[in-house]
Amino acid sequence: MLTAAIVVIAAVAAWVLIDRWLLRRDETLRRGRAAWSQSGGPDRTFHSTGWEETVPPLEPVDPRLQAVRRRAERRAA
Repeated sequence: MLTAAIVVIAAVAAWVLIDRWLLRRDETLRRGRAAWSQSGGPDRTFHSTGWEETVPPLEPVDPRLQAVRRRAERRAA
């Protein structure tokens, strides 16, 4: 009898946890990733406001990176 009660309680707990996980997953898919997410894409940072683009870089820009950005801009145009 005790074993049956434990199995029922475990099944209900698993059902609730899976339901919560699925609801959260659906919300995330519907809403999209958060703007502060590091996985939001290239050139996205936690604190990016666009202001950083107006400040000159402190380090020299890698020429290979410039070439990649130019190619991407040409494809977009």
